[in-house]
Amino acid sequence: MEQLVPALQATLGHDNDARQGAQEWLAQAQEHDLSAYVAALATVLRDPSQDAGVRQQAGIQLKNSLTGQHGIVRETEQERWATVPEEVRNAVKEAALVTLGTEESSPSTAAQVVAALAALEMPHNAWPGCVSDLLSITKMEQTTERHVTAVMEALGYLAHDITDIDPALLKDQSTDILSAIIEAASSENAAVQYAAIRALVNSVVFCDSNFAVDEQRDYLMQTVCETTQASDEKVKVAALECLCEISQHYYQYLMPYVGDALYPITTAAMQSENPEAAKQGIEFWTSIAEIEFDLNEMEADSLDKGEPFEEPNFHLCQVALENLLPIVLNSLSKQDEDDDEDDMTVSKAATVCLSYLAETTGDAVVDPTIAFVQENLGSEAWQLRDASVLAFANILSGPNEDKLLDVLKQAVMPLMNLMQDDSDVVKDSIAWALGRMCEVYPEVVLAEDVYPTLMECLAYGLNQAPRVAANVCWSFTNIAEQAFVLARTTEERPASSILSTDFGAVVERLLMEIPKRPDCLESNLMSAAFEAVNQLIQFHPQDCYATVVQTAEAALEQLNQLMESPQELGIEPSTLSQFQSRLCSVLTTSLRVLKEEDIGSYRDNAMGLVLQMLQSDRDQANLTEEALLTVSALIDGLKEDVPKYFDAVKEYVMAAIANTEHYQACFVAVGCISDLARALNTEVAPYVSDIIAQLMQVLTVPNLEHTIKPQILAAFGDIAFAVQGDIIHHLPVVLPGLQVACDQAKDRGDSEDDVEEANELREALIEAYTGVFQALSDENGGLTKELSSIQEHIGVALEFIQYISLDPLLSESCVRCAAGFIGDCVQAFGPAVKQALDQQMLQNLAKIGLASDDGTTQDVLRWMQGLVEQI
Repeated sequence: MEQLVPALQATLGHDNDARQGAQEWLAQAQEHDLSAYVAALATVLRDPSQDAGVRQQAGIQLKNSLTGQHGIVRETEQERWATVPEEVRNAVKEAALVTLGTEESSPSTAAQVVAALAALEMPHNAWPGCVSDLLSITKMEQTTERHVTAVMEALGYLAHDITDIDPALLKDQSTDILSAIIEAASSENAAVQYAAIRALVNSVVFCDSNFAVDEQRDYLMQTVCETTQASDEKVKVAALECLCEISQHYYQYLMPYVGDALYPITTAAMQSENPEAAKQGIEFWTSIAEIEFDLNEMEADSLDKGEPFEEPNFHLCQVALENLLPIVLNSLSKQDEDDDEDDMTVSKAATVCLSYLAETTGDAVVDPTIAFVQENLGSEAWQLRDASVLAFANILSGPNEDKLLDVLKQAVMPLMNLMQDDSDVVKDSIAWALGRMCEVYPEVVLAEDVYPTLMECLAYGLNQAPRVAANVCWSFTNIAEQAFVLARTTEERPASSILSTDFGAVVERLLMEIPKRPDCLESNLMSAAFEAVNQLIQFHPQDCYATVVQTAEAALEQLNQLMESPQELGIEPSTLSQFQSRLCSVLTTSLRVLKEEDIGSYRDNAMGLVLQMLQSDRDQANLTEEALLTVSALIDGLKEDVPKYFDAVKEYVMAAIANTEHYQACFVAVGCISDLARALNTEVAPYVSDIIAQLMQVLTVPNLEHTIKPQILAAFGDIAFAVQGDIIHHLPVVLPGLQVACDQAKDRGDSEDDVEEANELREALIEAYTGVFQALSDENGGLTKELSSIQEHIGVALEFIQYISLDPLLSESCVRCAAGFIGDCVQAFGPAVKQALDQQMLQNLAKIGLASDDGTTQDVLRWMQGLVEQI
């Protein structure tokens, strides 16, 4: 590849044409022959005679060719790398390793390449010696500090990437990794120290066996704590971050280190002039507060159930609060007028910490915080006025209502006066604080003697800077719901609410005035305004229904104008696309609450307009999520008129499903399929083959966005229920797909996100089987010939339910669906199914379901148990 080095040089140049041409050549070379391409790049990377910039660029291109620029190792990349001949793979690994410590640039690109290679190979046990190969470099006679730094960087990258895939892959080597890191962290060279501590931050998660050994844990904690006192600020901040990481994973081991080390280290950091150090000190106590809040909740839950609670809870926040709270309160004022509102400042970190301390320690935060507010609310320094507002708003949740209610009644008026403050930052905080008060104590803020002043305050705030107006919109979002709740005396929509007299005016300002502001895209102001409109529509009292109808008509009229003559709307060209999307959301929300007779007058116009929008977006391969949601809402309202729109709608919906890169639109489009199936019932049968084929194709897409698969599985159930017995013709395709999904959904990760995703997938699977089952049973839920023919697959579903019933974190909704499916099986098959019903499974489901606060879940469990007892 003679052109490789010139191409790499061109990518570093200032000639845009030459740079673009070089990038195109590199992309073509990679596509044409990956093996030759990576081998050539590796040769350049390891060659010390090459220009330093060229070597660095070779490393970057090599890393990107292995795992891309997205930072996530995907199955397709692992499979593609496996097609490269073994001798080439070994040569690339060797080149990356020998390059470590020889680069002039920092951080090491070879370290990134090593980590990428490890992420591709270690999950398949293709490079078992990766860690030992790295560590051996630090033990060579000619090893320099630059070598050690590069190895530590490689370990850091590797630990980060591998733990994202599976932390267990590094557990067996954790002692060797930690030993090397601790040794490097003791270096007097700041670069080595920093790289070592960064590697430790990423390694903590898989070192549980080491933390369980007192001697190893003591040595590690001593090293990290000593490193927090380093003279180099970067090293100090990294060590503080490491303490945060340790606190999140190993709270149970912290107590011996708190008094003499962790408390003085972190509180000193919180008061540091270095904002990065201050933020890490605050983050440490935020983590502790969050953990102890969860422990308090779990302990209370166990006591309610009469069960022992054995998790250690040291109540560190309660013990430290007297000295900790003043530091947090003072940190609220550490901000500048020109801070970027999206950046995490010391003040914002303190805000989060205070809210968790309030949740965790409850009443204990109130008196000191109120004293701080009273002292500083009238300060000449805007930072202190703002800190007072933030302090008050962030203790509203946690303390007992009796402790706060009288204080809040006294404070609400003085706080609202600050909307006239000279500082936009203070106004912004006031707007947010009012929204928070509306959310937590609506009976105070929406009281008849306070409400008029509140509305005047918010009306003024809507004219202020975008960040202020956006939080005012959030306040209206909360007011809409809380006014509705306070006014409702029955399950019916209330006849009126305190907001009724201002309802129309508020909607008009949000819908008509905000989008015309030239700064409406700043601080997500337009989004906030339309979210407030949607909430107002959803929670409108009966006497505001006419305004909802008018709002829907206004949204439709403006959408028409956008398609025909957008300039007449007075909207900035840069905001037109978002304005169109937001108007669709208003139309969608309106359609969900309007009466059928009110929809009928303009449904043809609405559907035609939405289809026109989808047509205009198709050229950009960016089907609008909101337009598809509007389609779903129209389907619900059209009822018997759905068939006449089906062919036109289907084209766009199927295209959106296929476009999985735009996963949000894909998700909504799958939901549209479910809506269409439910609306059409058996009339959807002629289209089912195409629909199922498309859905099955999407399920095979590598690295599919996790929310889409459950949506598709649920759609299978909806389609089956719609076409009833006709689904039998499609089961040879659907049922094997469900079986594969069962295998994938059995196990899960340990994080909260993993648990939630697994439960969503499991629930959707059971719903899919339920839809098929009910489609094939008779009208009384009895056995049919068609149902008997899939008995083997029903066994697969029951085996799946038995497996997941052992999961202590199985969701109540999963339990409810599982109990319903088991009940259906017993009802149809009778005693024949008894052998497949594991007693432990039934007990586990009953334990979760009958302990639920949800009456429906309890009813389904009792129904299932009654049927099982009869066989």
